Amino acid sequence: MSECKDEVRVRGKVDEVVWKDGVWVVGIDEFRFEAESGYKEGYKRGDEVVVVGRCERGWRDFWMGRVWLDKAKVEERIEVEDKKGLRDRLVEIYERQLPDPEAGLVAGVVLGHKSSMEQGFYDSLIETGTVHVVVASGYNVVVVGSVVLNLLVYLMRRQQATLLALIAMVGYGWLAGGEAPVVRAVIMGSLVFLARATGRQTESGWLLVVAGWLMLMVNPQLIESVSFQLSLAATAGLIWVEPKIREGMERVKSSWMRVVMETELSPTLAAQITTAPIIWWNFGRLSLISPVVNMLVLPLVPMMMGLGAGQLVLGRLVAPFTYAVAHLFVVIVRWFG
Repeated sequence: MSECKDEVRVRGKVDEVVWKDGVWVVGIDEFRFEAESGYKEGYKRGDEVVVVGRCERGWRDFWMGRVWLDKAKVEERIEVEDKKGLRDRLVEIYERQLPDPEAGLVAGVVLGHKSSMEQGFYDSLIETGTVHVVVASGYNVVVVGSVVLNLLVYLMRRQQATLLALIAMVGYGWLAGGEAPVVRAVIMGSLVFLARATGRQTESGWLLVVAGWLMLMVNPQLIESVSFQLSLAATAGLIWVEPKIREGMERVKSSWMRVVMETELSPTLAAQITTAPIIWWNFGRLSLISPVVNMLVLPLVPMMMGLGAGQLVLGRLVAPFTYAVAHLFVVIVRWFG
């Protein structure tokens, strides 16, 4: 590792803020520094910052094209005006029409917005392994696409169902704010579904590999992104694990239970199996009761998403029905949590 002898002063706009190894890491172009300990107000993308520190670069940073500022000290910081985006305005609809924690739950499921969620209930989601339903990540996108595809394939041709599944994934990505993890998941999930629709199921794994490789070529730092790892792992689960689960589902005697498990449980269970090691490695937690709780609450998620989306259009006419489903979800999670 090399170290600069002189101090370096960097002035620029924040373009990345990530939580890593217990600290906030702030990025300005190719420079990275750890936010000073004890600060309470988070940095936002677009904030203008003047920071001083000694630069250092390891072999991994050399290949990723970044420079760390050691013992960084922020001399000046100009915060950008916090303007409310479309998602924030939509979240306010839930907050006005639903009580907590149901409002935060619906906002998380439909929009991936979890910052306004009650902390106690959020902890229960983590304990029961159901926090994935309130995070707009690649995990959510691939599950949404799979559920839509599996439901519609009984009503129309597979090619038509795939097209509607792709539209649903893109629509969910837009509704969830179009953040980078969601966009990456839409790209990877779309490639997999197109491979299935064209009868090239055996090639879908190669498509996933190529998509991941191209993304890493554009931005090598993605290799350290937990959201990228989860998107990759969740999609891999749909390619290789879900077919095995479906084979086991065929032995279930109850036709009604088999349909429910195939449409709701199998894609989520497949994604959980492949993402569990990543979650354990990065967050140090793994819920043993997660499969049981997910089996109980997952049938409620599509209803919550549909009613929540309808509430954004019809308002209080739909709010009581949204609350009923969300409250049942809350009761189950709190009981197990």
